[in-house]
Amino acid sequence: MPSYNTNRQLPERSRVVFYYPSPKEGESFVQVVLPFYENIDIRESKSARYTEFKLLSRSSNLYGYTGADSRQFELTFTINLPHIIYEHPEALNDQSQPVTRDWAKTISNATQDPFAKQSSKLANKFLQKAKTEYPNVLSFHTFNGIPSVFKGLSIVGPSPELETQKNLINVKAAELGLYWTNIVRTSVVTNSKNPVLGPPIIRFTHGLLYQDVPCICKKYSITYDDKSGFEMQTLFPRIMKFSLSLEEVRAGDFGKFQRGQVVSRDNLSGYEAMFTEEPSMDPGELL
Repeated sequence: MPSYNTNRQLPERSRVVFYYPSPKEGESFVQVVLPFYENIDIRESKSARYTEFKLLSRSSNLYGYTGADSRQFELTFTINLPHIIYEHPEALNDQSQPVTRDWAKTISNATQDPFAKQSSKLANKFLQKAKTEYPNVLSFHTFNGIPSVFKGLSIVGPSPELETQKNLINVKAAELGLYWTNIVRTSVVTNSKNPVLGPPIIRFTHGLLYQDVPCICKKYSITYDDKSGFEMQTLFPRIMKFSLSLEEVRAGDFGKFQRGQVVSRDNLSGYEAMFTEEPSMDPGELL
């Protein structure tokens, strides 16, 4: 099977990053990266607001521009467990390593996060309970991590050892799917212990076209492809489809727009931004 997705480095160039307001003093946010391993569907729209002036005996209206609504995005993407297992085995690395704030490492090791550890604990608890209640129906093989020798392994044949490795990798993939599913679920909720913090800000990046666009999530939906079946042990769908309804939010310090700068990159940009040395209205990654 060709490894074209690994070669084109899509997860490094297409992602959404969740910025959760942190209640800890001295820490402004907690950053969680959700990379895309397959092509995503993007639909963008933006509406202008006008006041109409209908003058007597005039055959055309006059218009007064009163502003514009935020850009709206409909992001649809898929988490395909078989695809990740065979094309991106690096995503299934051991989740016990500490979280990192380095961009490249964070993106390539998306599961190295405190939330991921909790997902792993939840999956193991589920498996242990099922094994206890139904010992004669299912046979579980769970381990703490995937040895590097298993990466990219083509799992075929009736060998018990290969079946054990297959079960291990499938469970790890299901844990990863659970982790990302729960991250999407948090996109519209706040911290129940401190509601003033608000939901996370979601920064959206997809190649050159969208560069660190800050958004709020108004709605999400999750569906699964029942024709693709489920992972046998965890009953996690092999293919899940996610949709995020995002609206751009640009506040900054209400000053001049400057791409790549910590605060001013989130100021409002107008068409004058297209007549600069770097023509773009998007915030851009930090310089």
